[in-house]
Amino acid sequence: MRLLAGLCLVAASTVFAAPQKEQLPAGAIARLGANADSKKDPSASIHVLTFIDEKNLFVGNGAGWTTWDLENRRLRQEKPVGGPAVAIARHADRLYVGSSRALHVIEPIQSVGAGAARSWASASETVNVLTVAPGGGRVVYSDGEQKLAVLDSRTGKATGTVELASRPAAASLTANGRILAVVTRDGAVRVYELAANGNVEPVWTKRIARADQIAATFSPDGRLFAASSGGRVMIFDATSGRPMGRLERRFGEGDVRCLAFSPDGRLIAVGSAGPESAVRVSDVVSSHEYVSQTGHSGDVNAVVFSPDGRILASGGADGSVLLWKVPLPHPERELPTTADAWEKLDSLEPVVAYHALGCLLAHPGRAVTVIGDGFRGIPAEEVRIRRWIAELDHDEYRTREAARRNLLKTGLRGAAALMEQDRKKLGPEGEQRVRLILEALDSQGLRVPEGGLFGEPLRSVRGVRVLETIGGKAAREVLEEAAKGPPEVRLTKEAKLALTTFRDGP
Repeated sequence: MRLLAGLCLVAASTVFAAPQKEQLPAGAIARLGANADSKKDPSASIHVLTFIDEKNLFVGNGAGWTTWDLENRRLRQEKPVGGPAVAIARHADRLYVGSSRALHVIEPIQSVGAGAARSWASASETVNVLTVAPGGGRVVYSDGEQKLAVLDSRTGKATGTVELASRPAAASLTANGRILAVVTRDGAVRVYELAANGNVEPVWTKRIARADQIAATFSPDGRLFAASSGGRVMIFDATSGRPMGRLERRFGEGDVRCLAFSPDGRLIAVGSAGPESAVRVSDVVSSHEYVSQTGHSGDVNAVVFSPDGRILASGGADGSVLLWKVPLPHPERELPTTADAWEKLDSLEPVVAYHALGCLLAHPGRAVTVIGDGFRGIPAEEVRIRRWIAELDHDEYRTREAARRNLLKTGLRGAAALMEQDRKKLGPEGEQRVRLILEALDSQGLRVPEGGLFGEPLRSVRGVRVLETIGGKAAREVLEEAAKGPPEVRLTKEAKLALTTFRDGP
């Protein structure tokens, strides 16, 4: 009897005992799905993630795609649907999925359990390079060994192709689909202006480490471009291509497999390969590391921020998804006024330009006015610069000194005018003052670069990009006015190109 009572007691305690809490890695909020052995079942490996909304997470692996209910921590459907999901790109309520020899679109994204709404064939074995413009209108995906196809997302019709010198490994679009960045396996980062017919005009090129698997993307606001380079992530100023920072892997970690910007563009998340795979979250400007966690038993293939930026989801070869809490970033330093931001918009220092752009984007109404006034004031400033150069030879010291100070304030805009080959030569003392001004600018790190944008053309291009990002009727009117300028001026050309893809609203 005692034995029977003991057995009953054990049974009762087993039935009524509270379930044990799942053992989670430090810093993790939850794990979705169980660890899988990717060697035994490669299709279980997670390749892509995106938040449908705050309560639902899209998960794509080698078998198809499915959705997790984050409130109840359960799958919305038992089995994945569609084909292998190896790349995704989202615009509004459409989700594009790169698969085996095909591109699919789920529309609306809430119908993810029903499969694809439309599909397009691809010559690529897998569509692993895929990007959609943040403003919609254009989709670019791999369609062969060294070719990208361009689709009009509204009509679903092909509008052109982009021929490349090497096999693409990653691509990203910004500025309403007008600016395309492509990273190829030979280690080249190339940024182009993309015409409606698929023709490309080079903007800038950089070299990174060669790799078969590369992650790359523009920040949501278009200020930055990030690309993985082996175990390193390089962060570039998106307009000039100048490096702003880099994130290095730690000992034991493999190459970077994935990266993502936070919705506000201030943080960047990185996932790495094994043997000691990790998930990291860092500040894009200071490189300060907020999160550094391990927990996946294999490569981390996908990272994505929730729409509010407070949660990070990571998925990998072990077939599970980990949810991490993201700490709030440090407050941004005091931003310049919009007037100062316009003056600093041609800075070759990526951090200075980053904060100037951030100020303008944070005050869109005021920014449109300041940029419009700035565009209209460019011809007058050029006249003033030429007058100040001539006044370096003035008889009065006060006039000469005022001209010198004013030219120093213009930075590279004045330096470019001083170095023009067809500039009218001054007298010996005037030319000596020119040399002293250029030396003073040089001592401040303001040197006219041998190539690339600088001075007024750089400020004009950045101003146009800000207007494209802001959108709306007022921004369009500024671009239309700028497009009426002299055809040989960079601002006129950029404004005309921007209007070809400009959208007044969502």
